[in-house]
This record gives sequence, C-alpha cells and structure tokens, in this order.
Amino acid sequence: MATNKIQDGKIMNFTNTTDADITSSSPIFINSKLGVALTDIPKLATGSVAMEGVFKLAKTSGEIIAQGEKVYIGGSSKITKEINDDYVGYAFEKSLSTDQFVHVKINS
Repeated sequence: MATNKIQDGKIMNFTNTTDADITSSSPIFINSKLGVALTDIPKLATGSVAMEGVFKLAKTSGEIIAQGEKVYIGGSSKITKEINDDYVGYAFEKSLSTDQFVHVKINS
C-alpha cells in the first residue's frame, strides 16, 4: 500500500471565508470544483464538503434534463443545461420540466 496516501479525497475540509454562513446541502465552489456542504459552516469556521457523489440539487425551472446529460451551475446557484455556466457533472437521472430538483453526479 502507498505510504503517501492521505485520504480518498471524497470529503474536503473547507474554511468559510465568504461574507455569509453556508447551510448544509448548499452547493459551493472551491476554486473551479463544486462541493456540497455536509454541515452548516458559519463565517470563518471550517466544515466538511463532499467533493464527489450524487446530490439532489435545485434546478432551473422549465428545463428537461436527460439522464447522463452534462449540467452546469450559474449565478442563481441552480442546475442548468446552459453551457456558458460552470460545469459541475452530469444528471444521474432524468428531470422533467416540472421538477424542482435534479440528481447530479458532481465533478464527473
């Protein structure tokens, strides 16, 4: 076994240096990668952020997203198919236009 392995890399400690508290389940960018807060992270505190996995995330209303389709997130912090926004992964299952959420495999 490798003696220099630190961890699997699925969860990262993140220090919240933003101007607002981060609530559990919120999508947050760490540089160019999307993470999902696993706990509430108050300003200037450190908390756990998942860097991989499948998460139920709010999506842009009215969009149909196919299973396996690439998805993005923009300024609204909602999942979209708009390629001008930041790539975050792919739809783990289909989401209808009436659905408020989509299941996303992040950072894949």
